[in-house]
Amino acid sequence: MDPSTKDVILERIQSLEEALKCKICSNLLKDPVVIQKCGHSSCKQCSVRHKSSSCPVCDIPVTTRDALDDRPLRELIVQLQLLRHLVQEGKDPAGEEDQRPPTLTSTPKPGRPARTLPTFTPSKKQQTPVGRVGRKKLSPSTPHLNKKNHKGETLLHRTVIKGDMTRVRELLDQGAEVNTQDNNGWTPLHEASNHGHLELASLLLERGALPNVPSLKDLVTPLHDALLNHYQMDMAALLVSKGADPHARTSFGYTALDLCRSEEDKNRLAEACSPFIQGSTLPIHTQNKGSKVVLLPSNLDEGQKQQLAKCAALLQADLAEDFTEQVSHVVTSCDAEGNCTRTMKVLLGVLGGKWIMNFQWVEVCLEYGRRVDEEAFEAQGTKNQPSTQGPKRGRCNTQQKFPGLFCGLQFYLHGQFSPPTPSREELRNLITLGGGRILSREPRPQPTGSDEEREIPYHAVGTPLEHVPNVILYQDRPPRDTHLHEGGVCTSQAMWVVACISQFKLLPPQQTGSTEK
Repeated sequence: MDPSTKDVILERIQSLEEALKCKICSNLLKDPVVIQKCGHSSCKQCSVRHKSSSCPVCDIPVTTRDALDDRPLRELIVQLQLLRHLVQEGKDPAGEEDQRPPTLTSTPKPGRPARTLPTFTPSKKQQTPVGRVGRKKLSPSTPHLNKKNHKGETLLHRTVIKGDMTRVRELLDQGAEVNTQDNNGWTPLHEASNHGHLELASLLLERGALPNVPSLKDLVTPLHDALLNHYQMDMAALLVSKGADPHARTSFGYTALDLCRSEEDKNRLAEACSPFIQGSTLPIHTQNKGSKVVLLPSNLDEGQKQQLAKCAALLQADLAEDFTEQVSHVVTSCDAEGNCTRTMKVLLGVLGGKWIMNFQWVEVCLEYGRRVDEEAFEAQGTKNQPSTQGPKRGRCNTQQKFPGLFCGLQFYLHGQFSPPTPSREELRNLITLGGGRILSREPRPQPTGSDEEREIPYHAVGTPLEHVPNVILYQDRPPRDTHLHEGGVCTSQAMWVVACISQFKLLPPQQTGSTEK
């Protein structure tokens, strides 16, 4: 490239960068958010610090719910920076990034909790490696197809963004994971919806794309994406006809129906909904019966453990001694009604979306000499909360790629904890695995009438915790011997966490031993 051409390109890039500067900090937009009412953008942190109830650009009255991540603008800025680097240095930094070996977990941006399962290794005992009884070899092409770049995108993500129908079909035929998520939680269906590729979205849905997967930020589904980006009603109608939930909420409470611009559009979505398909009951195409099986025993006697070892050899499975992310089945003894003893392994398994299996499954596998279908032998609940279908709800939640049970909730652990209540470390592990956050300071209720809007915990919609994201857990008595349920803060006994996990639903907080406020 001759110097004069290079200077002209750099000048044009400079002009674009000037147009893309934040009106508050005067720097290039970082994590831009767009205000729905007026369309103006600002840096996310600048928007938070602005503290005004109006747009920082045009002063139109707004609330925090009106500001949503502007994905197309963020991607434009990234590509603009790459272009500047390419022109100035003569090489593509994105290409260099893609050559790096993939990491097992994605590194989130500061300020957002990682969407990865915690490692449960507080002691040397828990570092016991998984016993290798046998292992099936993976297809050599699959790891390459699902390899992720520095943004967590697979080849399928990038091909969908380009709108290459032929290549997308080839990748799916070769075994590319249709519901893979990038570092922000976007699936290929999100990208098809965001970029308006209607035929591609239809193909992905035919191949098992889950229509209700929320993003990690703001809990935006492909249906929200279709209405937030270029207001694509044809895309929205397709999604709801395939099971997308028009009542699913973003973290600030918006549904797809709220985003419709007219009653006519709302009626169109309602009419497009299939009476025979519900997003929460769609068949799980991502569940691969050929994937590695890792068995974890819980509350088994020695004879049962020996039979489990034989079953592991038969299924070419691994045996684990402690709970890890790799565990696929927690095998436990159950009573005649199919309810198991509530152990820490079972609780972790429910939160992690693992199969919680009645030991009878092992016996039947050995009898038939093969892996039999798990669903008929799934534990029905725990003996403390019998027949609640908690294990199934937890498993389906993970298979549908929904957020953890405690997503959007923050917990403060008050006082000491002793048996039968889980220890402080065990509570931390359970809460973190469930997507919740641990607070280091006791939360204070917000004054009545405060205009501060709070994110709605994902699983709290329609429960007493819908507008109460902060929970103070205690064993004997709450702080200052006073129960709270106001100003976004409530108190509850710590065993409430265990009861919620057992049923995999957010129950009303449990109170005891002091006065109610």
